[in-house]
Amino acid sequence: KRLAELNQRLQDVEMELSERRKTAQQPYRQMVDQQKAMKRLQHRLQHALKQRAQVVNENSKAKQKVNSLRTDKCGSRATVQAYERDLAQKNTELQRLKRETGRMQEQQKQKAAEIEALKAQAIEEVEEFNAEFEDMRQQISNDMETHATNASVSMLLQMGTGIMGGPQDLNAPDSVAEGEALDNSNSGETHSHASNMSTSQLGGANLMEDLLATAKLQQQQEAAHAERRAQALALHESVRERIHDLERMFRDINDSCGISGIDEFVPLMSEAGDRHYSAFKLISEQSSEMEELQALNLQLRKELKEAKIAKEESGKQKKNLKDLDRAVNLLHEQQEKYESHYHSNLDVLNEVKEGITTVFHKLGCGEDAQGTKLRATGLNGENLEEFLSLIEQKIDMIVQIQNLRPQPPTLGTKSTRSGKTMRKPAVLKVVPPTSTDQTWAGADEEDSDRPLAFSQLHQSVAKKLNSAQPTGVSNQTSNQQEESQYPASGLQSNYSLTPTSDGFANPVEFPETN
Repeated sequence: KRLAELNQRLQDVEMELSERRKTAQQPYRQMVDQQKAMKRLQHRLQHALKQRAQVVNENSKAKQKVNSLRTDKCGSRATVQAYERDLAQKNTELQRLKRETGRMQEQQKQKAAEIEALKAQAIEEVEEFNAEFEDMRQQISNDMETHATNASVSMLLQMGTGIMGGPQDLNAPDSVAEGEALDNSNSGETHSHASNMSTSQLGGANLMEDLLATAKLQQQQEAAHAERRAQALALHESVRERIHDLERMFRDINDSCGISGIDEFVPLMSEAGDRHYSAFKLISEQSSEMEELQALNLQLRKELKEAKIAKEESGKQKKNLKDLDRAVNLLHEQQEKYESHYHSNLDVLNEVKEGITTVFHKLGCGEDAQGTKLRATGLNGENLEEFLSLIEQKIDMIVQIQNLRPQPPTLGTKSTRSGKTMRKPAVLKVVPPTSTDQTWAGADEEDSDRPLAFSQLHQSVAKKLNSAQPTGVSNQTSNQQEESQYPASGLQSNYSLTPTSDGFANPVEFPETN
């Protein structure tokens, strides 16, 4: 009786222990999972804090760069106007490009319509090909079905012949025809008996193959059943080991924490759950804050990139402006140099203008058509060369005429009455001007390349001198009287006229030569 009570109590204790194990197994697993989750969250939190510190440092650096770039941007506002002007030019080019693009789009539409037409044609051809292919495939499938049916029928007939031991298959048309042929000949009977024997042997072979396949299948099923049984035993052993491990871990928890039962373990797990929730909430907030910081970082990076591009463009614009300023300064220097040369030449022209105009009028250069035109326009920097060329032509003409004219002796020459031989002046080579040097009144166009005759030359010069030298008439008459006093002397004094304020009548002596 005592043994029975002990056995009963032992069974009750075992049942209670099993129930406690069942009740304590799930919370213990939850606690272990929560501890692992808390460790993972702690690691993630530390990693998140490190990333946050790095992001904060990068953001501070980016803010400093952005502030510096903003100052540069404030300084580069002056170049924005130039950019706007360039933008207006680019807009005009853009309008032109849009027009060209529209034209190209129209051409593209035309090409697309042509392509669509070609596609429709190709689709029609493909559909026709598919229809023909389906017809051919249907015919092939029908032929294959017919062939399979004939093969299966012939196999069934052979099997039936082998099993029943009949002489021939009466349902097959080919066999019927062959049987009729064999009935008509003696050799055919022997061939039919051999074929029946081969068919019966074929049926026995097929039966043995089926039996072998069935035995092999049973062996495979038995092997699979044994494998599943071994797996179930291994699983049972692993579960038992897991239970022993959990019991040992629960005893360790009891020894370390002083927990004697499940009731004390539940509040601890609930507190751990609360901490886990608070940690998860903190991590979610940190994650959201990190996402915002990352978005801000991306925006700052974008602004930094745009600012760098703007800075590079502003640097290029500054360089272009410096080059333009340098070119403008060079142009201003050249302009000042040219203006100084112009003013100096203008001063010189103003100084000699009065003298040139006086000589021009005294020489009578304004009587012909060209001289009248120049006298109407007046002397300036453009027609200065024309004035000087007319004066030079006039002086050359007067000098040549004066050299051709016979001159009276001067006061220093001795008369022939003294008995002494007088010296002769130097012989001058006279080159009369052609009609190309001066256009005379009444000249013939055909004689433009020949020199003028002396009589025509004297007449024209006398006419010019009478109009241009009114004060020199008395001097000319005195000279003529002196020439009449010495008609046969054959002597000439070498002198010519020089311009004065009154005219060209005062003689100037030239030195005598032997």
